[in-house]
Amino acid sequence: MSASSSGSRQGGLPRPVMIYVSLVVAAAVVCLAWSLARLVTDPVAPEWWRFALALVLLSVADVPLVAIRIGSDRLLVTWTGAAIAAVVTLLPAAWVVPVVLVAGVVTFVRQRSQPVKALFNVALCVFGAGLVVGIVTVIADQPLDLVSVRDIAALILAGVVFSAITDLLVAGAIAISQDRKVLEVYGAGLGTQLLSSVGNLATTIVVLALARVDVRVLFAVPPLLFCLRQAYDGRLRGREERDAWQGLIEATRELATLDERVVLRRAASAAARLFSTNSVEVELSGRLVRGTEESTTYDGSVGDAPPRDAHVVIQQPLGPSSAPSGWLRLCFRGEVVLKDREQAMLSALAAELHSALTNAELHAKARHEATHDPTTGLRNRAGLLDDGAAPLAETAAGGLDAALVLVDLTGFREIVDTLGHAAGDAVLVHTASRLDAATMPGELVARLDGDDFVVLLTRLTDPSQASHRAESLLGALAEPIEIGGARLSIGGVAGIAYGQRGAVALDELLRQAGVAVHGVRAGSGGRVGFYAPERDAGSVSRLVLASELRTALRDLDQLSLLYQPIIDLHTGDPVGAEALVRWQHPTRGQLLPEEFLPVVEHAGLMPELTRSVFDIALENAAEWERHGIHVPVAVNVSPRTLVDRDFPGQVAAALSRHRVPASRVTLEITETSVLSHLEVVDHVLDELRDLGLRLSLDDFGTGWSSLSHLSRVKVHEVKLASYFTESLFTSPEASAVVRGTLEIARALDLRVVAEGVTTAMQRATLVSLGCHAGQGAHFFPPLSAHKIGPALWSSAVRALAASDGADVIPLSQRRTPRKDT
Repeated sequence: MSASSSGSRQGGLPRPVMIYVSLVVAAAVVCLAWSLARLVTDPVAPEWWRFALALVLLSVADVPLVAIRIGSDRLLVTWTGAAIAAVVTLLPAAWVVPVVLVAGVVTFVRQRSQPVKALFNVALCVFGAGLVVGIVTVIADQPLDLVSVRDIAALILAGVVFSAITDLLVAGAIAISQDRKVLEVYGAGLGTQLLSSVGNLATTIVVLALARVDVRVLFAVPPLLFCLRQAYDGRLRGREERDAWQGLIEATRELATLDERVVLRRAASAAARLFSTNSVEVELSGRLVRGTEESTTYDGSVGDAPPRDAHVVIQQPLGPSSAPSGWLRLCFRGEVVLKDREQAMLSALAAELHSALTNAELHAKARHEATHDPTTGLRNRAGLLDDGAAPLAETAAGGLDAALVLVDLTGFREIVDTLGHAAGDAVLVHTASRLDAATMPGELVARLDGDDFVVLLTRLTDPSQASHRAESLLGALAEPIEIGGARLSIGGVAGIAYGQRGAVALDELLRQAGVAVHGVRAGSGGRVGFYAPERDAGSVSRLVLASELRTALRDLDQLSLLYQPIIDLHTGDPVGAEALVRWQHPTRGQLLPEEFLPVVEHAGLMPELTRSVFDIALENAAEWERHGIHVPVAVNVSPRTLVDRDFPGQVAAALSRHRVPASRVTLEITETSVLSHLEVVDHVLDELRDLGLRLSLDDFGTGWSSLSHLSRVKVHEVKLASYFTESLFTSPEASAVVRGTLEIARALDLRVVAEGVTTAMQRATLVSLGCHAGQGAHFFPPLSAHKIGPALWSSAVRALAASDGADVIPLSQRRTPRKDT
């Protein structure tokens, strides 16, 4: 066996290779010197035809039986071992090495384009011939007697040693040049080497048999070798083809995974094995994976990759050649030209790699969609449970604590109801961005359903750390943003579930954090709260409450209305009555709005509740009409209802059904509603106004910047929020809001109703400022439907109400009654 290549590496062979070649040449020189020394002592020349036959045999044997490529080098399987055994039978021992040298020189001349490798091959044959001569000389008698079993055994042993030593030396040269292990290179051609060794041995035996008949019969060896070469060539190439395609099948099986990182690394390893490369590169979307059969040497961005150690790069596109998604590259240190079969295999491997990467991409996309929120891009509940398990386990293993902070936005549903879903999505994206920017290393942020966000905190040592982080997260949301033309401040509350030593499962932390948020919502102060087991039962009951509320909306007997009269501050006459809903729960008794309205909002039942309340209020108003009480009833309408184009038609049908004039109904809408520039809201308000209903702007003043919108939205009255009435004497800012509202209302000819009037001094001050009407405990508490009717016209009943706890005082009769506008 010998080493060969189709070219040489630029810049010459590496120094270690040159040293290795020099050592082999030195060994050959020693063998040659030993032979020449013997030749001097025994100068008997062989017959000319023996000399000529030896040269012919060595020349024919040098023609490669088959070539095995390893990287950019090739192993050439030859019959040299058998030829040298024949030469030993033809010539005296002292002449064998010189004749091998002469044949080698012919080879050197023929391969002059690669002199170093030709020199190595000549030296290898000379050194091997020296070993053969040495073995024969030691074991057999001289001259050889081919009848002797010992002589025949010596020649066979010499042939086996020649093949083994030369194969190993060639593998060493290739291993040094390609920086690989000797046994790895030796093993790459082991099957072919064994087959050639067996062939050499068989040929040697045939040569010996022929030589026993007549040495001149050895002239028949060249055609015999030619025939054997053809047989070997077909057999070995068939085996090579079979092994190559089997290797391709194994490679495609290795690519059958849905992890892109694994696919890229396996592809590099498989290609290096299939094509016997020095290295392989796979480039995909700016990422480069470089490796050998044994390992991955680089995996990172293309720009940061170290220079490749390759002279020839053969690349194959991944996907359509016109628009490839990536590249598969085979890198060689020397010149290499792929065979047609190898080109076909490269195309097939690239196609399989492209399919595997496409499948991995689709899988990753599907998994991302399953574990991430499409609106914000954050993890969803499933993603949090997947990604949070590992850090939670690490926290527990380290003996540290973990916590889950659930952030619940304030007023989000009202924003959606008034500004639309696009504005709601913008708020969610803004919140996600703020929370993500506020997280610290090791923390995970996710969005749950609706307006709930969670942040997983790990490696804590004290609950105060969790509380501090929760305040920081809420603080990150404080800066106002502009949504739909309105400048809004996004607030929220936070519930904390704290797990000591990370011992609480993540899904349980989520549940506990939800309980904590409900506790904060139900509390009187603060915006951050911890989970408390004693609150858990109440939270669970809230979950049940949503289901029970749906039943209550179907069975209106559970819903009832109380009415609080609205009084003219000048005359004391009633000018309206506001309907206040109560839920007569079958087992919990009467529930106030603050106990079930949060459930209504989260369950999306507000429009249905509004329609139910409106129906009951009209039924009561019809009863008042039959008794001669012509006082309007005021019903609160949620912003969500105002985006329902069918709502005006539903109101008209209800008015007709209960035979109540539209002028006897006032719809109270929130100030946030008028901030909306949505066409549907303006359209609904116009239709309600055209029906003859009165429109009242409830809780006015909480959005002071919206005063300018009163010129755009046509309402009949504004209701000052109770906060401004209660702070009239203690807050200059509140007093300024009241005065400003009254001035603008006077200019726009709007009636102003002050909510939360509790003292005579408040009433007197409001009268002096020009306020028209008021409501509150100073006049009447909320009264049931069967009491409110008489209270609206009977002074005696008013006195009765005072005995029930209302702070009723005589109202001034100094001014004539004011005509409603």
